[in-house]
Amino acid sequence: MDRIAVIRLKGQVGVPYNVKRTLELLKLERINQAIVTKKSPEILGMLRKASTHLTWGEIDENTMKRLLVKRGNVKGNNKISDDNIGKYSVFKNLDDYLKAFFSYKAELRDIKTLKVPFRLTPPKKGHEGIKRFYTQGGAMGYRGENINDLLLRMI
Repeated sequence: MDRIAVIRLKGQVGVPYNVKRTLELLKLERINQAIVTKKSPEILGMLRKASTHLTWGEIDENTMKRLLVKRGNVKGNNKISDDNIGKYSVFKNLDDYLKAFFSYKAELRDIKTLKVPFRLTPPKKGHEGIKRFYTQGGAMGYRGENINDLLLRMI
């Protein structure tokens, strides 16, 4: 099982109730918010249901590290870094945490008071088009490893 990153692309106007409820359960309530979760049949079903408002794919360790360092805020608006990760978790540094995170020995909730979902900026050079799916040249839906490129443009 891999870790997947999910990004909300569209707003709230005209969203059907079942899609809106799915987005609430994923904790994606605003545009350009992202979560990182495990890849399970339940989550994939939720993503397929709300695929007209989301994009997702497998995240790698380097992108996850940049996401935590740049956009990971804890209570008091403090940033996460190698120096202070011990203050917010039981891990000595960020690399140890990421190794445990990708081997499913740690979760995001192990970092105390981490604010999830991550708030991102609009991507540099814009989206490919939020009215078409990724396979058709747009931005919505499953994009596999290419989610890392989008995340790096949004961090």
